[in-house]
Amino acid sequence: MTQAPQTDDAPPRGTLAQQGNHQLARAGDFGFESPGADRRDLVTEAGVTTAIARTEAEIKASLLLACKYPRDENAAYERLIRSCGRPILAEKAAYRFPRGGSEISGPSVYLAREMARVWGNMRYGVRIVSETEDMIHITGYAFDLEANNYVEMEAHFKNLIYRKKGGWQRPDERDKRELINRHGAIAVRNAILQLMPPDIIETALDESAKTMEKAAAGELKQDRDSAIRSIVVAFGRFGVTAAMLAEYLEHDLTTVSAKELAGLREVWTAIRDGQSQVGEYFQSTTPKAAAPADGDKSPFDGIDV
Repeated sequence: MTQAPQTDDAPPRGTLAQQGNHQLARAGDFGFESPGADRRDLVTEAGVTTAIARTEAEIKASLLLACKYPRDENAAYERLIRSCGRPILAEKAAYRFPRGGSEISGPSVYLAREMARVWGNMRYGVRIVSETEDMIHITGYAFDLEANNYVEMEAHFKNLIYRKKGGWQRPDERDKRELINRHGAIAVRNAILQLMPPDIIETALDESAKTMEKAAAGELKQDRDSAIRSIVVAFGRFGVTAAMLAEYLEHDLTTVSAKELAGLREVWTAIRDGQSQVGEYFQSTTPKAAAPADGDKSPFDGIDV
């Protein structure tokens, strides 16, 4: 049987599979390895576009709500004072570390977040900018929606963690998450503090210090031995002994004052949050114990006035 000649408009001869191969070859002309890669790229691009659009919509909605419901600074101030009057927050409100022969203290991550919460109309968070085998680059940000002020604080740190056995090591997924959260929390804190009024920060620190001293005085009065044991156990997590605490105070622990006890809790917070190292306060030949994870409960929780 004689076959009809093929014209330019006719489809290529061959089986259906051959026609499919012909179509695949044409798709490859556009730089895609395969239709599967093409679809994956399109899905990824669509996901990124959707995420950007969603974030943009959330920010626009937040800006509109901030204009419609502006903050009451007097009410926010009263809420902050009440928060700083709670012992559980007050014991985590400040950090303290030595620098140049003197000690520096300031608002902690926890206090900064609480100030942002009660101040209202603020957004904050952490973004991972880049990550390589050796380094991680993140950005902590804070956005005052009402004042239209935006602050970013960057952090670059090694993609390593320290183990008592083995020294510096590559982190697993859980350790990497904690590493990023720890550095991210500090970056967010610094960004929030850039937006808060300085007098509000100072007032919050003063009120927290008063609450801590009052709580420590009540605890020492109620059961001095138990209060001293709790601080020794807390620092024991970092390899700090009772003798090292006494050397730091320059007197025996049995005579610790309420102000000193409150100060030791600020030191503990600074070490736990990665603001400082054990060796900056205490002389020791033993390795430092690992800091508790962010989800760990403070050994001082439950203190009552």
